[in-house]
Amino acid sequence: MGFEKTRQNQKQEPKKKRPPKQQQIEGTFDPPNPAVLQAAELYAETLHARQELQVTEATQRADLVAQMQEHSVEECAIDGYVVKLNHRGDTIKVEKIKDADA
Repeated sequence: MGFEKTRQNQKQEPKKKRPPKQQQIEGTFDPPNPAVLQAAELYAETLHARQELQVTEATQRADLVAQMQEHSVEECAIDGYVVKLNHRGDTIKVEKIKDADA
């Protein structure tokens, strides 16, 4: 036993500290790539247009459901599509009419 060190008596060497990462200076950033800026602007415009279109679609859908319920219509066909009112009467389903020739 004499000079032998046991695990309990062994001292662990302290871990070397890493130098701190350089922080981004507030108010500075890498200049954006012009192609990225253009793509981001195009995407933002498309996103806003789609969001506005969803509001219009929801309003028109609600009007269609109300009209179909008022006139007791469960199904109608227009321009190659069939519009069906579901059995609960609160939503509609639009299906493309399959060609009998194909």
